[in-house]
Amino acid sequence: MFDRLFDFNLGCLRVFIGELPRLFYREKIPLRCEVAVTADEVPFEKRSALAYRPIVPGEMWGENWESSWFHVTGMIPRHWDKRSVKLLFNAGGEGLIFAPDGTPAASLTGGSVYSASFVKNDYLLPEDFTKKGVVDLWIEGAANTLFGLLFDGDPELRREHPQGRFTGILQECAIGLFDEEVWQLSIDLKVIEELISGLPEKDYRRRRHLKTCKEAMATFRTSGAAAARKVLREIFDITPSGALMTVHGVGHAHIDTGWLWPVRETIRKCARTFSSQIHNIETYPGYKFGASQAQLYDFTRRRYPALYEKIKKAVADGSWEIQGGMWVEADCNLPSGESLVRQFLVGKNFFRDEFGVDVQNLWLPDVFGYSGNLPQILRRAGMGYFLTQKLSWNVYNKFPHNTFWWRGIDGSTVLAHFPPEDDYNSRLIPSGLRKHETNNAEAGLVDEAISLFGIGDGGGGPTENYIERGIRCQHLNGCPPVRFSFAQPALEKMAAYGDRLDTWDGELYFELHRGTFTSQTAIKRWNRRAEEAFRAAEMLCAMAAFPAGGSEGAAPQPFAYPAEAFLDLWKRLLINQFHDIIP
Repeated sequence: MFDRLFDFNLGCLRVFIGELPRLFYREKIPLRCEVAVTADEVPFEKRSALAYRPIVPGEMWGENWESSWFHVTGMIPRHWDKRSVKLLFNAGGEGLIFAPDGTPAASLTGGSVYSASFVKNDYLLPEDFTKKGVVDLWIEGAANTLFGLLFDGDPELRREHPQGRFTGILQECAIGLFDEEVWQLSIDLKVIEELISGLPEKDYRRRRHLKTCKEAMATFRTSGAAAARKVLREIFDITPSGALMTVHGVGHAHIDTGWLWPVRETIRKCARTFSSQIHNIETYPGYKFGASQAQLYDFTRRRYPALYEKIKKAVADGSWEIQGGMWVEADCNLPSGESLVRQFLVGKNFFRDEFGVDVQNLWLPDVFGYSGNLPQILRRAGMGYFLTQKLSWNVYNKFPHNTFWWRGIDGSTVLAHFPPEDDYNSRLIPSGLRKHETNNAEAGLVDEAISLFGIGDGGGGPTENYIERGIRCQHLNGCPPVRFSFAQPALEKMAAYGDRLDTWDGELYFELHRGTFTSQTAIKRWNRRAEEAFRAAEMLCAMAAFPAGGSEGAAPQPFAYPAEAFLDLWKRLLINQFHDIIP
């Protein structure tokens, strides 16, 4: 009977948390919106030349992969001055808000196949807007979800649209007077609810915390959100349990260079993701974000130079970590040894030239198995650390380690870490964080682990909710403490355990994604032909650049080795060896 009452009260808490978002906004005012739709993207500086039409919520604006510009205008009431005002904009697909000078400011995502945690359709307006009382924003829209198009469940419709489809419908366009206390209360309660759910069934804290939450809910109804949050301080002020494990929370946004969308869309995903993370860095001092893949930085450098300069500043300021040494997060089964070497050569040179950073870790959270020659290549590239979580998806055999030495076929070793959370889209909640203790093969030996938190695959990274949860979990009794950190220092701490760590020899085989060697065989064949052609062309050019001698009586003719041309061609091959393209 007592357990039934506990379950009932926990269910009431979850319902209460689910109802709070309806109270985030005390008032809402619709905005005017115009839209121009094009088959291909139109740069910011050319948006004014398009033909616009008015659009209201409920109207369709675009279909599969179409692009659009939304012009949103309106007035902010005078009594909202000096208060938090948010833009509420949901075009159904992905969006990117631009600052007046044309710099990407923040991303929007109307929907996701995962959950509401992957939706972002609000934007806190800068103080200048509320001072002037005017809203005038340009938003670039994309007719696709975070994970490309949608697939019909009906087999008949699936045959008509085998590659999926998408219909862009404007869902909302307004401004809202934001009640931050209610929002903060919702995060407080969600963290506590997750903590309660993750504690052992007989743990006294479960019932004690739930009783406190009931008191907070009652206080909210009589005295408001601020008073309810004071009640909850009883839980957050409990002295931490003295857990030995430290979880290094690394803001993360795994961006697939090409998966369920064309590479063209990846370039815009970079702008959406990176602009939002710059916004987070500016909003939350101490927050740390990291990203890999030199190709994505190069996309940003070429297409969004002002945003790229902000990234360079964040790297220099110690808020943004350059991760991985490859040009892209490449497949490690199909490319030749030379191609893998070029991934590091081209990737590391880019990061060194552009950021002055010598990357020390191989960052491959989502790749489908790892060749036994990689430790040797890593060591020759001056890298001693490796991170992935993919092998946690094995079908038959659970990989026996989370932190260990990986020894290659030539005897070279690197420090490898597989985050015990088994997730590179961590939500940074207590139930997930506790896995670093309960699912850690090196528990009792290694006191460090890395959590990759944020929206990934289609990009995005952490939203404000993720960071706020991380702040609460820094000193939360019953949860391993979270520290916003960079990955490299955490990996170096793990390496300090030295000979106490076990060693794994040879290939790291992945037991899930099958057919990566055989599906779409034409792609594999032409990849190999390209690799062979590169080898022959570079060898011949090297011979021509250093001739043994000319014809009788004639001096050897000078030959300029086409290094830049080869580099450009190699980049074209390397991007197509990305782990969701070539397999």
